[in-house]
Amino acid sequence: MTKITIDVPIAFLGEIRVIYDELRHIYEQPSRTYHNLEHINNMKGWLTESEQFAENPQRIKLAIWFHDAVYDPKRSDNELKSAEFWIRKMTSLLPEEPLQWVKLAILATINHYPNADPDIQLLLDLDLASLGASWEIFQENSDQIRQEYIHVPDKDFREGRKLFLQEMLDRSRIYGTNFWYDKLEHHARNNIKRSLGDH
Repeated sequence: MTKITIDVPIAFLGEIRVIYDELRHIYEQPSRTYHNLEHINNMKGWLTESEQFAENPQRIKLAIWFHDAVYDPKRSDNELKSAEFWIRKMTSLLPEEPLQWVKLAILATINHYPNADPDIQLLLDLDLASLGASWEIFQENSDQIRQEYIHVPDKDFREGRKLFLQEMLDRSRIYGTNFWYDKLEHHARNNIKRSLGDH
């Protein structure tokens, strides 16, 4: 597979460093117990593991960094706001094609529906990869997400979490790429079934 690269003018590298420092600060906020820098680093690590299947790993990495840039559990438009944050920060630094691609990739994380663009599908699989972790890590992640929704009563949170997990389980495939399907699909389904049994 021919890899596509994104060329960033050297003059803009200082600006980009400032933006990444801002992102690190955002992801290190104490209120982010799951959607934090660890989540970003995990996704980057999983991307490295499956990079051979990516057409453009660089743009996927950019989408990873920005896809949860805005995360307020009390809002329902976080992905839209994250996409707007991306456009606001990067319009002067990148050509139109990667700019719009990352925007679309971020918006695709609203529902994680199957995507015809293989790189966007890979991003979605990376974002859901934790569903296929060990049961212990799956539980730990669930507890961390619960902490982010501490303002929501237990009953309402359990119902919302159950709806999300059931929707994942009802899909013919959780993971759209063959690599992550083969690696995680079975584990993810077992974790979800076990979790739903506890609700």
